[in-house]
Amino acid sequence: MDYSVYFALVDGPEVMPTPGRPGHGLMDVSPHGPHMIDRFDGLSGMARQLLQEATAALQRRDAATTLQRATALRALAPKHPESLRLFAAIARLQGRADDAVALLREAVAARPDDMLVLGNLAHAVAERNLLDEAVDLLRRCVALEPTQPAHALALAQMLERMNDAEAASTVLGELLEREPTSVPARLALARMHFMLGRTDDAVAEYRRVLADAPDTVAAWYGLSNLREPPFDARDVAAIERLHARTDLPDHARASIGFALARAYEASDRYADAWPVLVAANTTWRRRQHWDGARMSQHVRATTAAFETLPSRDDDQRGAGLVFIVGLPRTGSSIVEQILAAHPDVVAGGERLDVPTIIREESERRERDFPGWVAEASDDDWARLGRSYLERVDAQRGGRRVFTDKGLLNWIYLGALRRMLPGARFVDCRRDPLETCLACYRQMFARELGFTYDIEDLARFWHDYDEAMRHWRARHGDAVLEVSHERLTAEPEPQIRRLLEFCALPFDERSLRFHESARSVRTLSADQVREPLRPNTARARLYGARVDRLRALLAARGD
Repeated sequence: MDYSVYFALVDGPEVMPTPGRPGHGLMDVSPHGPHMIDRFDGLSGMARQLLQEATAALQRRDAATTLQRATALRALAPKHPESLRLFAAIARLQGRADDAVALLREAVAARPDDMLVLGNLAHAVAERNLLDEAVDLLRRCVALEPTQPAHALALAQMLERMNDAEAASTVLGELLEREPTSVPARLALARMHFMLGRTDDAVAEYRRVLADAPDTVAAWYGLSNLREPPFDARDVAAIERLHARTDLPDHARASIGFALARAYEASDRYADAWPVLVAANTTWRRRQHWDGARMSQHVRATTAAFETLPSRDDDQRGAGLVFIVGLPRTGSSIVEQILAAHPDVVAGGERLDVPTIIREESERRERDFPGWVAEASDDDWARLGRSYLERVDAQRGGRRVFTDKGLLNWIYLGALRRMLPGARFVDCRRDPLETCLACYRQMFARELGFTYDIEDLARFWHDYDEAMRHWRARHGDAVLEVSHERLTAEPEPQIRRLLEFCALPFDERSLRFHESARSVRTLSADQVREPLRPNTARARLYGARVDRLRALLAARGD
């Protein structure tokens, strides 16, 4: 368990990459904080010492000392804002997220104009998916300190997480009026334009950054992620010069490597692109905490844990929920967009609710999932299911169907069948070689450590395939496989099939999904603005260079 900060900013699985972007944490663990106020004001000398010692212990991940000092502090200053911040941190780390929020609300009541406390609460409620409250708190920060760009950037990020890219664009535009040279704001605005399908505006923002700072890796990378990167020979030369630098940190080196590979692809230079792509993946793989063998064991332990548990098909809790699962780059964004175009559907985007609920239950039980599955009662599963429903209720707004595109939720499908037996699951599939190659060509903002190594990718694909075959065998009526190739070859019958599975009447708008104006927070944001394209295969262009991947995918997983 990480004791290095009071809270981790749960930002959602943002898959629109932002290489080089600084951290967003408003979670300063120091009782002195970043502001010119005495955070110790009102504390006795002993209480100050206890708070300092508890904070230091928290920073060095010494749980025993943290708890001992905090217990003593509770007797001396239980309601001081800094005490409340500390107690909230401990509650959060113990899996008592609701208690953490309550404590931080007390701290805000005591110090309503304290940026640090407001920021702590904003990110704590965001973790509970209370995004409206988080936005309100961050708007207060902006109003109190309008000259501090970090507040506006955090607000824009939270609005982005709510899929309100228009509002985020407004915040960023106002920030740029005050800070016209702010590179982070301009990069973020370019990302909002991309999400909203305003590709020309996104390109213009990236170009503005590069005009002033031609070595900005994030701008080149952002341009490279467009469906058709707008690179000419001068751009390729500029990226090559940047790629040749020896002083770049790993993140920048990997990012510019992926950008250069895409630039070469755009010029049909696949022989040049492959070694650059391999080097970029190798660089970034070194920074990943990924253990493929351990993941395989976890997947198999999870499917085994639910092997003998009976289904609750008579219980409709969770009816109308549709979980879209799959590997990245399998067409899941298109499936979500097809459903979102239907008037009876709200698309929830890529959410963290399920893994968060499972993690909190594991912390409460002090046992890792799936070790506690056999001990959980029907009432426990119902409680966890209600927790999920509470988190999505406001966004769902009474619509018939709500989608959750947390792609890794396939790992928890057995748990979700117990939590929400009325829910349905869409298994997004694409040719395995094309899927894995598409992942290998991409640098993701979240940690998807399996995507940066050929062996890891193949192993992960086998894990997914094995697990989904198992879940379909047990819960076939609740799982629909959607082939990307079949969807692009025969859109209307496949879309009708999808809508019928989701208990939705056919609506022509789902056929015209590319006309939707909703924001899309994934790398496919420009792809979903176009009609379906049947010819998206790339493996043939790389020829024998992907033979190793092809062979690993053809073999059975170990």
